[in-house]
Amino acid sequence: MAYAVVVEGLLDVLALSRAFEAVCRAHPVFTGCIRSGDAGHELVVGEGRGVPAVRVRAGDGDPAAGRGLDHAEELIGLEVSRAGDCSTVTLLTDHTIADATASVALLAELWGHYTDLVETGLPTPIGVFPIPQSLESLLARRGVTRLARNGVEALFEPVTRRPVWPEAVSPAVASPTAEPALPVHRRIRLTADATAALARLGRANGISVHGLTSAAVMIAHAKAAAGGPNDVVVPFMYPVDVRTRISPPVDALAGTNIFGTAGFKRSVGANTDPLLLAKALLAELDASITDGVVQQSQLHLTGQDQDRSAPAGTPVALSADTTMLTNWGRIPDLRTPAGLTIEDFRGAILSQRLRPPAGATPGEPPAPTSGATPGEPPAPTSTYIVTTFNGRLSAELATAHCAPRADDIVSALDETIHQMTT
Repeated sequence: MAYAVVVEGLLDVLALSRAFEAVCRAHPVFTGCIRSGDAGHELVVGEGRGVPAVRVRAGDGDPAAGRGLDHAEELIGLEVSRAGDCSTVTLLTDHTIADATASVALLAELWGHYTDLVETGLPTPIGVFPIPQSLESLLARRGVTRLARNGVEALFEPVTRRPVWPEAVSPAVASPTAEPALPVHRRIRLTADATAALARLGRANGISVHGLTSAAVMIAHAKAAAGGPNDVVVPFMYPVDVRTRISPPVDALAGTNIFGTAGFKRSVGANTDPLLLAKALLAELDASITDGVVQQSQLHLTGQDQDRSAPAGTPVALSADTTMLTNWGRIPDLRTPAGLTIEDFRGAILSQRLRPPAGATPGEPPAPTSGATPGEPPAPTSTYIVTTFNGRLSAELATAHCAPRADDIVSALDETIHQMTT
């Protein structure tokens, strides 16, 4: 995962390196690695492993084009890309150890340390954190167990009745013989006025910004898929931070991936009312949280048991063109010393498994599989990272669709949000 800030002004790379070292020393899990063997995966911390070196290079530092981490070697990294007076500072974390909530907290620590080092010569004293706990262990200690449902059943269907994958898929991603290709990336970034208007719309109707952006994304995908006024069934999923939804609650850095997953599926079109769609999504989410389904959803891991209408033993997989939206919420104000300002924040999921459903190629039926690797959750076709920073909401799209279809989706999303906020 990549967490990038674009800064203007004088950046002291030496002080930044010292700040990064202070973060790693305070969280020794990130000086470790993950080793794989016959018995499974093992977290190794210590053994004289040092702090990874900060990498500096020239360029604009687009986080989506950056490198991923090899968790057999490192679990954290820091990169600086410089272009004139602008620099992009990207914190990389391995998703096995830290989710977005934890990583944003680390980012805030990094900039706090940096600011104190520049201004006083000393990093912020914060002590040493214990190894973060897994979701499974935190849930077990709170009496949360696996239920019959995981909340995304509607998004799975038997492979035997899946439709042929549309030809709008990116050829580089679709080819079963091609090397893994980066997804197509696009971004929209609202103005501060449009972001404020979206928030006002939500407050006036009792709808969260997450609900509104989710509805807008679903409508945009329906518009792009239908190419006209017809409705299209849109499978939609999203992670839900459960730190405050279990008791006792979990601190940001006390766990690894402390989230559940919720699913939502509706027939949507250009004439769908986004407010009604958002309310329906949030009503299902509230019910799923109340019933405890979201909290335990990750205990199911794979999709092999999700479609109850399928005969026993029938392989199932995510519905074609499933979209996932992960909302990181408002990124906190990050401290900086005088002479340095943070202009933008961007997030990216690196080494992402965005593939056509079940590895299908254009014109061919998909093969019976639910994920790239046994034990991994199935991958969606498109993902969004939604954040708000400096009063501006942005949505970063990564998709297995080809570039023209990605452009159609983003154009439809921009149009939909404009209609909602004007």
